[in-house]
Amino acid sequence: MMRGKNSGFTLVLSVAVIAILLYASVGLLSIAVMERQTAVKYHAGIQTLQIADSGVQKALFCLGADDGDGCDGSYGESYAGEAGIELGSGTFTTDITGSGDERELTSIGVIPGGYSTVLKVKLTRTPSAYTDTVFDYALMVTNGATISNNFTVENGPVYSAADIECGNNAEMEGDIFVSKTGGTIDNCDIGGEAHADRIIDSDIAGDCYYNDLWDKSDCGGTLYSGQPTPEARNLPMFDEPFWQAQAEAGGTISGDYEPTDGSVLGPKKIDGDLTLGNNVDVTLTGPVWITGSLYMTNNSTLTLDSSFGALSTVVMVGGLIDVVNNAAFHGSGTAGSYILLYTSSTSDPAIEIRNNAGTAVYLAPYGGVKIWNNAGAVAIAAKYASLEQDGAISYDELGLPSDLQLRIETDGTDWEITPGTWRKL
Repeated sequence: MMRGKNSGFTLVLSVAVIAILLYASVGLLSIAVMERQTAVKYHAGIQTLQIADSGVQKALFCLGADDGDGCDGSYGESYAGEAGIELGSGTFTTDITGSGDERELTSIGVIPGGYSTVLKVKLTRTPSAYTDTVFDYALMVTNGATISNNFTVENGPVYSAADIECGNNAEMEGDIFVSKTGGTIDNCDIGGEAHADRIIDSDIAGDCYYNDLWDKSDCGGTLYSGQPTPEARNLPMFDEPFWQAQAEAGGTISGDYEPTDGSVLGPKKIDGDLTLGNNVDVTLTGPVWITGSLYMTNNSTLTLDSSFGALSTVVMVGGLIDVVNNAAFHGSGTAGSYILLYTSSTSDPAIEIRNNAGTAVYLAPYGGVKIWNNAGAVAIAAKYASLEQDGAISYDELGLPSDLQLRIETDGTDWEITPGTWRKL
């Protein structure tokens, strides 16, 4: 009898042990399954994150691309993303919204099994590099200036290394400096200060500084005699080979070029003349190098693309710059943005602006600038200047910064992820 009771107890104990072991096995199996699921999700998360990030990197590339190769035909400003792009065993889909220099990007990485990761970032176009060409004076000449009747220099200072003689009713609203030893300011109406060794027959609103001759003149400020000759100045610096390379990087047009209305130009080298005919409007998107001459006729315009913001660009010419009959130059529309017209010509004039034409920044370090018959300029720096018949230099009025910031065209993408905006949803 005792043995039977022990056998029953043993059976019950065995069943209990088996049940405990079975329960433990089920628990361990559940843990293993959960760990497996966690490992799969973790691996899937890494994989889809990498795929989604690849979508971000491709978007950065395509926004800055110069052609549609590898970007589904869409690139640059018009790139808005792509759908279902295969990468390994998964795909990514990108969507870009916004305009101008700021965009928002959503990139979704997907792999089989329904796993996905969504990334959102903001993208910013990085500021373009620029270099400065300094225009401290509204008018700056080294070898001679003729200022005829009714010409006006509005507000900006004037510098000359030669004598300055003004025609009747010509007005210089800023300061004048003549750095020539024994140099003369003659018959000028000056709204600021006058600085020269000799001042003759002039009306000066500010202080008057002279060395050895003061004759038939009126000084509205304090008169200072025995003053040193003003310090000599150099014309604005301009790196011609650098800017030629910048323009040439955009390709070359062989022979004379006459664009149609609405054309876009730059960066570009033109191996010949550039002619803008009647009522032709051209938008500049970079520096232009013209080996021949620039001709602009009735109501034609060169306008800097709005993407330049407060920056400016250069049109370089090897020959004559001839601008007539209401032809005009315009910056980007943002204050401080202008087109700099540069010529390496030694002719006088090398730049001729007439008949209500203008208005730009003109640099002719080896030749002359002639402005007449109601034409205008923002600033002039030249070897010679002939300013005639009711023209005007509107230096301060148009807000010219002394350090004209000229944008450098850079290679590759100029887009980047805006710091602090990367997030996983």
